[in-house]
Amino acid sequence: LNLVTSSYILHIILPLAKALYLVLVLYIYGSIFMSLFGHKQNKNMETGQPTGFSSAIAVGLIFTTFFFYLVSLFKILSHWVLILFYLAPLFFLLFILKNKDRKSSLYFIENLRAFLKRPAFEYLIFIFPLIYASLPPSFYDSLAYHLGIPNLYLQNGGFIATPQFFYANTFIYYEISLIPAVFAGDLVPRLFHMLMGVILILSALDFAVDHFKINKRHILLLTIVSMPMSIFLITAVKNDLPSALFVLLGVYHFLKDKKYLSALFWGFSIGIKYTNCIPLAVFLLLYFIKSIREKHLPTYLKQLVIIGLIIIAILVPLTVKNYMFTGNPIFPFFHHYFDNKIQYWDATRFTLLEQDAKKLFHSFTDVLKFPLSLSFEELGSGGIVGPLFLMFLPFLVIKREKRLLLLGFALLTLLVGANFKLSTRVWYIAFIFLSIYVAIAYESISQKVMTVLFFIIIGFNVLTAFGLHENLYRSYNLFSGRLSVEEYKSFTFPTYQAIAFANKEIPPGSCVLLVGEARNYYLKHPFRVASGYDYSILKKYLEKTSTVEEFIAALKADGIEYIIFNIFEFNQLQKSYQRLTEEEHKKALAFLKVLTQVFRDEKDGVYVLQVGSRSS
Repeated sequence: LNLVTSSYILHIILPLAKALYLVLVLYIYGSIFMSLFGHKQNKNMETGQPTGFSSAIAVGLIFTTFFFYLVSLFKILSHWVLILFYLAPLFFLLFILKNKDRKSSLYFIENLRAFLKRPAFEYLIFIFPLIYASLPPSFYDSLAYHLGIPNLYLQNGGFIATPQFFYANTFIYYEISLIPAVFAGDLVPRLFHMLMGVILILSALDFAVDHFKINKRHILLLTIVSMPMSIFLITAVKNDLPSALFVLLGVYHFLKDKKYLSALFWGFSIGIKYTNCIPLAVFLLLYFIKSIREKHLPTYLKQLVIIGLIIIAILVPLTVKNYMFTGNPIFPFFHHYFDNKIQYWDATRFTLLEQDAKKLFHSFTDVLKFPLSLSFEELGSGGIVGPLFLMFLPFLVIKREKRLLLLGFALLTLLVGANFKLSTRVWYIAFIFLSIYVAIAYESISQKVMTVLFFIIIGFNVLTAFGLHENLYRSYNLFSGRLSVEEYKSFTFPTYQAIAFANKEIPPGSCVLLVGEARNYYLKHPFRVASGYDYSILKKYLEKTSTVEEFIAALKADGIEYIIFNIFEFNQLQKSYQRLTEEEHKKALAFLKVLTQVFRDEKDGVYVLQVGSRSS
């Protein structure tokens, strides 16, 4: 209510319009490529199959990624290039609509109409996630990596070497694709990401109706959207959500016997998140077994070779970039086998990364407890799914459900994945498929008591999601008017006030060094940054200097003019990850203390320091 009645809603309208326009841009680009390569709309598109609208969006995202990959590689990423990217589709759209043969026009219009023509409930259910998606981004991973990486390239005019920011040297197709969203405004990427989540969930709904003949669409939609994990992934900009969209489309087109188009989506999903190698391997293994039973093995093996080549081809640009900047095409893995260009990545850093990633299974007891752990524990940030699966999936045995391929895929993905990752949100696609089987089980049960139980669990999930997100974002502070937008950003992200000062007060184009802080999203200057897992960004300057004068000279030689310093984060990261030796840590504090403070906030331990001068 406060959101609707307060002035904050005016703060949302323009960014939401921009996000919707960006989705349209992707759809136009995707439709062009889909129609060029002959993927015409299905005869049954009135059911809203994802092969039309959703596939075009996905292809548009792939085009966007590779376009900005090339632009960034050649260091020509500028405002003019971004404006061209946004405006060009309007001319393409006029061409499509005026095309005499009308095939492209029909493809564009009919698929759009088929996807959008659905009951109002299927849109209204997303109002709750929209409330949190409309907040200024503040989640750590988003500000540091998923939005921080496109911001890094945007502020530096393209790809740059990031020897102490390892996330920028890994699997970042989604982050590259977010460059135009980041350019459009601070709130646009979060709203655009939410729209991608809406497309994913509605596509899953359409897939279930098409493939499983689900009748009670609202039951499936409630099952997916009420999951706290779903709301978390829709509202926090993380790559788990788009990777699930591409896996869904990969599975869909594979089952429709469009295996090479499927390979395109599978390959891109791995470029978004390397852990998608696991669901891909599980899916291909299950289909391998199926092909043996149906005596189609020779044909399947031939297709498998081509599928593998397509997936490798999709990943080649990413490996080329990683090799150029790190000397390792699959950085950060197997770093000891390559002539590593990154001096500050070693076995110690990789061990810390592995320890933080963790795994869920440590004993057979953990495996036995897995269903209960999934239902009642938070496994990784936002990794709450609730007890609905535990309560309803056993009814598939009573129903004697025979369409078990995707159930096996989902369960095996979770079981195998738990040996590598504690965080279950990585396998979000598995929970989407399990939700479909919950809907199948629900439709097979006629007892009213089970209907009541279903809605009780849905209510429990929604309350859990509300509690989780209020704990994360404290939205009432903004929606109640207690805090302005700028105050809310500082409240949820203390370093923001220093970044806002830098954006306003220091000369345009000044290069900034972020020390003790990886969250860079709001910074509008060229900058250098280190991740929490890397050695401190100061390490190379501290190793070769012994006096403040030498330290300042080394910074200036690298073009560094200002430092944004968060002392609390700096000390916490040192304690957790030993990013400097004890001697280097003391030296860093002593040297930074001498620099002139042009901005200071003692309460939050945040400073802006000028490199070219010393305090008196």
